Amino acid sequence: MSPKKRALLLGASGLTGGHLLQFLLADERYDRVTAVGRKSINIEHPKLQQAVLDFEQLNGRQKLFQAEDVFCCLGTTIKKAGSRENFIKVDHTYPLAAARLAKAAGAERFLIITSLGAHPKSPNFYLRTKGALEEELKALDFERLIIVRPSLLLGERPERRWAESLASKIVPAMNFLLIGPLRKYRAIEARKVAWCMAHLADTADEPVRIVESDELENLFQKNN
Repeated sequence: MSPKKRALLLGASGLTGGHLLQFLLADERYDRVTAVGRKSINIEHPKLQQAVLDFEQLNGRQKLFQAEDVFCCLGTTIKKAGSRENFIKVDHTYPLAAARLAKAAGAERFLIITSLGAHPKSPNFYLRTKGALEEELKALDFERLIIVRPSLLLGERPERRWAESLASKIVPAMNFLLIGPLRKYRAIEARKVAWCMAHLADTADEPVRIVESDELENLFQKNN
């Protein structure tokens, strides 16, 4: 039997992170799951450890990041963040700082959710920020770096995002029109993305693997 692993999850209070936490706690490969966030979550489990901290104060917290698998589900919107500067902190600065700590602490795998269309030279600020983060993560040279790029995420969010809520009602009805190369633009359930992240932590064997939204859907359907 393989030795048990430790997992660390950033963003467990969010839509995808909440589902991922449940998958990790149920996964027999892990004997410890550490949820790191700005607030505690109302879940009790013998494997769960919680660390509440200010992401501005990550320096000196390397010991906290001692885990084989580190999952990052941090993310916000410019509207919720209040400014582009605050958005960059949540979607770029904090994930990159966490990745550096994880690397220094000996993490073998770093898995992160970004976005379909992420590219460092995208004309779209949101996608450009995500793409820049991906490039900097690649430079850290993890043993395994897994980047998942979902399309519109479906599911009940802890907080209300009216634009995404409206889109989540309209876009799925149009999924049947998105065929062939357009399949990756289909909306996808956050629960499926979370399941794929847990699955890829054990199966992805490339140094860097980028998984687009349609591949996430196919991976989930193939294994469930």
